[in-house]
Amino acid sequence: MKKLQTIILLLCMGFSMAHADSEYWDGDLIYRVISAPTTTDYGTVTVTGLTPQAQSKSTMSLKIPAIIDVPDGDTQTYMQYQVVGVSATAFRYATNIYDVTMEYGVQYIAANAFQGCTQMVRVRMPSSVTTIAGKAFAGCTALTDVYIASTTPPSDLDWDATAFSASTQTKLHVAKGNTSGVSQWKSAISSWSTYFTSIDQSSLAYDFRWYGSSDDGYSEKYYVVTKPAKKGVSGDLTLVGVASNAPSLTENGNAHTVAGGLYDYYTRSVAPYACYQHATLTKVDLSATTLNQTIGQKAFAECPKLKTVLTGGSKIGSEAFYGNSALSSLTLRAGIQMIESQAFAGCKLLKSITIPSTATSVNSYFVDDCEAMTAINVATGNTAYSSKNGVLYNKAQTYLLRVPCGHTTQTFEFPGTLKNVGSYAFENCKTVKRVFFNYGIGLIGTGAFKGCSSLEQVHIPSSIKTLGNNMFQNCTSLSLVSINALTAPSIVTSTFFQGAKSPIDNLFVPRSQVANYIAAGWSGFSAINQDSKTAYDYAGFTTNISDLALAYTVTDPTAKTVELVPGYGIGGIDQASTSSPNEGGGTVVQTVRVPEIVKIEGVNYTLNSVDGYTFAKATNRFSMELPVTVKRIKNHAFAESGIVVCLIKGVTIIEEFAFYNSTLSGIQFSPDLNYIGDNAFEGVNVKEMVLPYGVTSIGNSAFANSKIEKLVIPSSVEYHALIFNNMTSLKNLYFNKPLQQAPTEVLKKLTSLQNIYVPVEHELIYCQSDWKSSSYTISRGAYDFAEKAASKSYVHYSVTSTTPPEGTSLAGTVKVVYNPEKAKCPTRLILSSEVADDAYGGTKRYQVTKIADDAFHGCTSKLIYSNGLFEPGSPLKSIGDQAFRNCTASFTRNVTEDDEVPANLLYIPESTTSIGAWAFADMSNLEGIFVSPSTEERTYDWVGFFSGNDPAKFTCWMTWEDRLDIRGVFGSNTDSYGKYMDRIAPYYNNKHDYDTDVITTHFNTVDYQAAGLDAYLLASNGAGHLTPTKVDYYSNPVLIKGLLNHPENFIWLPLTT
Repeated sequence: MKKLQTIILLLCMGFSMAHADSEYWDGDLIYRVISAPTTTDYGTVTVTGLTPQAQSKSTMSLKIPAIIDVPDGDTQTYMQYQVVGVSATAFRYATNIYDVTMEYGVQYIAANAFQGCTQMVRVRMPSSVTTIAGKAFAGCTALTDVYIASTTPPSDLDWDATAFSASTQTKLHVAKGNTSGVSQWKSAISSWSTYFTSIDQSSLAYDFRWYGSSDDGYSEKYYVVTKPAKKGVSGDLTLVGVASNAPSLTENGNAHTVAGGLYDYYTRSVAPYACYQHATLTKVDLSATTLNQTIGQKAFAECPKLKTVLTGGSKIGSEAFYGNSALSSLTLRAGIQMIESQAFAGCKLLKSITIPSTATSVNSYFVDDCEAMTAINVATGNTAYSSKNGVLYNKAQTYLLRVPCGHTTQTFEFPGTLKNVGSYAFENCKTVKRVFFNYGIGLIGTGAFKGCSSLEQVHIPSSIKTLGNNMFQNCTSLSLVSINALTAPSIVTSTFFQGAKSPIDNLFVPRSQVANYIAAGWSGFSAINQDSKTAYDYAGFTTNISDLALAYTVTDPTAKTVELVPGYGIGGIDQASTSSPNEGGGTVVQTVRVPEIVKIEGVNYTLNSVDGYTFAKATNRFSMELPVTVKRIKNHAFAESGIVVCLIKGVTIIEEFAFYNSTLSGIQFSPDLNYIGDNAFEGVNVKEMVLPYGVTSIGNSAFANSKIEKLVIPSSVEYHALIFNNMTSLKNLYFNKPLQQAPTEVLKKLTSLQNIYVPVEHELIYCQSDWKSSSYTISRGAYDFAEKAASKSYVHYSVTSTTPPEGTSLAGTVKVVYNPEKAKCPTRLILSSEVADDAYGGTKRYQVTKIADDAFHGCTSKLIYSNGLFEPGSPLKSIGDQAFRNCTASFTRNVTEDDEVPANLLYIPESTTSIGAWAFADMSNLEGIFVSPSTEERTYDWVGFFSGNDPAKFTCWMTWEDRLDIRGVFGSNTDSYGKYMDRIAPYYNNKHDYDTDVITTHFNTVDYQAAGLDAYLLASNGAGHLTPTKVDYYSNPVLIKGLLNHPENFIWLPLTT
């Protein structure tokens, strides 16, 4: 009715609000128009003073509205005008004003606006106020509280230094919403402490206040504007508090309407500290879809009765729900993208939490000290995070962020993808006892196990690169730490193990790094690598024994190689399944087949070494087969163990004490073995040890006090005196070296020594040297290797060169040497032009170019089969003295269709340019020899060439050139000439180009008549011509008729005696 009267009055006066500076009275206030409304915005007015009615009041609470309705004389309707300011001196000396509340929209307070309002005790200004002019509140002597609903000073704040009078009672209250808001206000107000006794944040510094629903007990809720509404455009609000007695808080997503419905506002966020330490709240429901911004720091922290939270927003700020000890139900709505540090820390009744699918940034400390929490789950569809067994990881599970404090697992194992463990990841997990990190972990953050009071063991593999400080702080039960880093990480002991058990019982590190770890700060342990056990990366079972675990360490992550190590806590040989009791004590374990490939977290690694002490002191009897990929056995690897047989097919290095005092009785070496360390086989039970060719270094006392009776030292070994030290059981030593300095004192202690076999060409020199002794015999018979497959190890070889023969990929050349063990001579002997050093499964092949002196002297084989050695194209260059003397075998070989030489003849190939004395003498079963023509000059020592062979069946075929100068071939007994004179069968073939038909037989008589040939003796007739005289049986130069007419044929004779 009042507004209608006002309109009538103004219309009668012809009033129109379209004109600036027009005045309008409404209630207690007088307004002046600043601008008229437009199609896009409301008009604006400023307050100029109190109406006479208001001035007459003895006391009043002044409210300055955001919008007023002003009648328009042109349209005869009400128009909306926004109140934007308080004019200069508007309320000066208005001593009846008790308090002032300005609604959101007021932007400035002009000079002297409230000057001298001596009864005014409280002022509420909205966050829209940016200007407070000089002496605006000067002389307000009763003023105690000033509220301004800004979280931080506006960037365009214009607050005159004289706006307020100096005071000892006035307090400034600013809005919640920024953790540094107070300090920023203090910086923005010059000499603030002159005018205010304090500046604080208060939920009563608000822009709007509404009442909650019946569920909230109709309690007040307070908001500040974060985005102003405009005509037709809604604005955004931040909740800054609720009434101190509110039982609950609900944001239902509905719009908050202000200014008579002109503006709509939606709640988008919750200010920091908005409901901090609220005493009565039991439930908070912020699941409204409009809440799409931040729930600020400590917004609902330490609310002692808060039990249920349903929350939305895009970010949950640090400590937002911190310390809510009664909170037991929590729902996080999809839409949340970020959860900051300790957002739910200290919520001791929370049992689980599910991270929504939309979250992309979750601080790993967000549930610190949630004692009852057993699982952190992740909603399906989340692209940033995952959960396994209640533990929070990134999506790829390469980074472990958090294990909840109440997790019930005692022994932790992890996905093979894990690379990093975040700082404080296990903090205050009271149940965990044992943690085994998989190979691949690279970083464990600061304080990772802080406060894990039940933690006893931690296993860290060699992949680790970084360890944070304070890692085991307050781990009061910690008794074992295994860290396998090959480079000792430096730590500060006092902080790394601060408050942990002292001393810690055991530290296990890589075997070779103990001193380095101590130097790097790893001290305070009762024992380091107790019982010679070490740290390791991975434990896996053997190929054939299901309960025999072996420990491995990665040696080269790039090459993907591992080695066996004596890992702590691995049962090993002594806890594996057994097959039968052992007479000597312990039990017998079946052969242990160690796998070549070890799969660690889905990646194949190749085993290449056995670390020191790996099987040392294992009491059970066992045999072991190592894969060919194992190249090194390190010191003490099998020392004092119950190993019986060891197959080391690929090992090239055996370090010192490797098998020291073990029960080893059999070993199969690698053909590539090249190094044996000091005392490596001291005290073993092996009786025969044949070292492969290629071994170059043998350490001091390598075989001392062993039961070795036979030892073969190949020519590749670098000799020194202490190789044979204390070999008290040695009977037969095969020493394939030229004369070396005699180890006189060492030899004296070889009390069982019976024979020393040396190279045949050095036998005499050894026998005349300091090696000579009446307690043993020195004789020929040393060798490098025996070809096992072809000759059952009877044929022995010595390497003559490691340079591949031209045009081949062979390892070098060898010669066949004498084997003194004639009893092992097989019935059928195979001689090949290429041989393999295959006694230990080797693949090196050599070309045979020489048969050394006495190689088969006295051999009792019945048949020698040639496999390329005594055949056309053979590489054989020389046959030594007495090479086959007194050999009982006959010869045979493969014969092709084009081969005109019978298979039963011993074929001397064209490559053979040297044949020694008595080479084929006394071979009772040899049927004949065929000497192939050579393009090179041959050297023969015809002495006893084949003396003693049976003249009734033996024939030697050779070219005329090879038949020259064979005096003494049958020995000095002249009777021999008669026996063998027709056994020498010269032949001629098209491989030779003779200039004459005259063939010189010299000292050997040939029966030409028996051969059916016409032979003529050429003698001078005194007239300058040669007169041929036919002879039947002669030894001087003769002319053979028709010989050149048939150059393609051999001439065989005699056919009969």
